[in-house]
Order: sequence, then C-alpha cells, then structure tokens
Amino acid sequence: MENNLSHVINDPDLQMYSKYDEARRDRQEAKRFLEELESDYFDESGNVLIGESYLPVVFYTQLVEDEVTNLRYQVFDLEDLEDLLLALPATATSMSIEDINGQLETIPATNTELRSVLSEAKRAREYMTEFSVESLEEVQEMLADKRKVYDETNSRFESSIRYLYSVMPNSTKVVNYMYQIDGNNPEVAYMYNENSYNMNVRPLLENPALLDSYLQYYSQYFGAQARSLLIDSPIQSIEGDLNRKVINSTEAATDLKISALYLLVDIYEKMANLEQNEPLMEIYLMAEKHYLEKLLEFNPEDETIRSLIETIEFYISELNASQTIDATETADSTEFETSSDIDFDTEVTPGELSVPFEIEAPSQIGDVDLDVSLDSEGPNETNN
Repeated sequence: MENNLSHVINDPDLQMYSKYDEARRDRQEAKRFLEELESDYFDESGNVLIGESYLPVVFYTQLVEDEVTNLRYQVFDLEDLEDLLLALPATATSMSIEDINGQLETIPATNTELRSVLSEAKRAREYMTEFSVESLEEVQEMLADKRKVYDETNSRFESSIRYLYSVMPNSTKVVNYMYQIDGNNPEVAYMYNENSYNMNVRPLLENPALLDSYLQYYSQYFGAQARSLLIDSPIQSIEGDLNRKVINSTEAATDLKISALYLLVDIYEKMANLEQNEPLMEIYLMAEKHYLEKLLEFNPEDETIRSLIETIEFYISELNASQTIDATETADSTEFETSSDIDFDTEVTPGELSVPFEIEAPSQIGDVDLDVSLDSEGPNETNN
C-alpha cells in the first residue's frame, strides 16, 4: 500500500520564509518576491509600512542588497560608456570588436596613440554588446532609467535598514548594514567598532594560546605580517574611527564618548598585558594612560581613574629603569671589550667573517583588512 504524504504551511512567518528560501535559489523568483514585498511593505516614498512582523523586512533587506549592488555597477558601467562615446571618434566606436582586434594586430606597438584609441573603442563596443545599445542616445536613455531604478531601490534598502536598526539595534548584521549607509553617525560608529573588537580582536588578546595558533596559521601565508593583520591593523582602524567619529565629534553624546574611551583603555590594557617586548609594552601603557587622562577630563573627581593613571606611571617608570640598567650593562660590556683591544688580537680576516642572518627584504604585503570571525552574535543579540 502506497502512502502519499504532503504538508501545508499555515503559519504566516513560515510561509514568508518558504518564499524567501525559494527566492535565494532562483533569480526570477527573487525578483517576483521583491516586487511582492515592495508592494506590501513600502509606501510610494519608499518608507517601511510597519506590520505585525519584521521578518518580511529582514528578508527584503537580505535579497535586495545584491540588487542594489548590481544596479550600482550597471550605472557605473553606463556612465563609463557614455564618457567613452563622447570622447572617442565615431569611426572607432562603430567598428566591430573583430575589426578592432584585426587593426590592433597590424598597428605597430610604437603607435601608442592609435592603439589606445582602438583599445578604448573595444571597451566601448563590449559595453554596447552587454547592454544591447548602438548609439549615445540609447545609452543616455538607459542610464537615466537605471539611475531612477537605482535611487528608488536604494531608498527602500536604506529605509529597511533604518527600520531594522530601530527594532533590533543589537544585531551585528544590522549594525554592519547601518555602518554602510550611515557610518559617520557617532552611535553607529561606536557600535560597529565595539562589535568588531569584541568579535575579532578581543578573544585573541584574552587568550594567548588562541592568538598563537592563529599566528602560526596565518604566518604560512603572510609571514611576519600575520600579527599586523590579526591585531595591529584592526586596532589602528578601530582607534582611528572612534577618535574621528565619536571622541572628537561635536555631535556625539558625552556618554558615548566615555564609552569609546573605556573601550580604547581596555584595548591597550590588554595589549600591554600580552606584550613581552618592553619598549612596545611602554607604548601601550602610554596609550592607555592617554585615554585614561581623557576620561579624567569628563570625571575629574573619579579616584579610581586617577589611581589607575598613577599605577601606569609607576609601571612606565619601572620599565624605563629596567631599560636604563640594560643599556648601562651593555655600555659597560662594550667599554670592556674595547679596552681589551690592547691585550687581545681582535683583527678579523675576510675569511673569518661570518654573517649568521641576512637582513630580510621588506614584505610586499601592506595593510590587509583581515576579518577573523570568532563569535557571530552576542547572547543578547537578535539573529537575522
């Protein structure tokens, strides 16, 4: 006996998710689903119409992000094509790609001006084939239409992000979206950098064994730059962003500035505790002291902050004393060896000179933005 089983989804949120799941796998279905969501959940101005559930807006935001990106690139390409058609002679842009390639094969390499014109004309023809246009007028008409669609779609995209930020401000994903569209907002900048620190950097600073394992892994690919990629560059980015957009901002609230300063104090305290190199340790302690002093400006009566500053000053003085002793011992040793030249033959013949290590060439890798994702969401965040 054969049993035919089927199911019906009655829950509205599950029905919505089923449509979203299909849209992720099928571009045409995604287009239909986006049109449905735009009709049901946005007004004519692109503002979100608040319903019983925010899930439709979540799904819309996830799907429309790619659409916005594609439209933006299409506008850029059409603008580039318009510039090419305005700058190049029509005799060049009217040629087929095959004819252009044939000309390029015969024109001497020394004729750089003509080769440049033909290369640009080839690029224009490739654009024209991609967009199925044949004239400047067609390009300008299509560009105007694409700009209009992009502006409307991007407006709804930004509206959906702002709405989600209002209902789920602790979502890391939503904060990342907000940073894309409103990165100069002090509150957004603080939350974005706090998330970046807590997820990507702090776990490494608090766990030397974990940091060592990451350094060993990434050193295979980036060599001596591994630490910079994992720790130094992200911290420099966080520090610069917080200083520009929060601490030194005239628009940031005082409480937000204080939170940013405490975050930077925490960073440099952990950096100093982790560091074994005394000169670097002193630099990190000086940075921690700097931000504590800024905190003291907001809380002049705070004895805890004042005590921390005094403690750091003591540590710095101890480090300076230690380095002075080391330098004195090195100088005394050098002086002894120099005076010993009178009694010992220190001449070294060319054949006796041995260089154990060659100076390494500077790495060709510059600052690379490396995202080491350890934990995606905190316990109080809403997953989307």
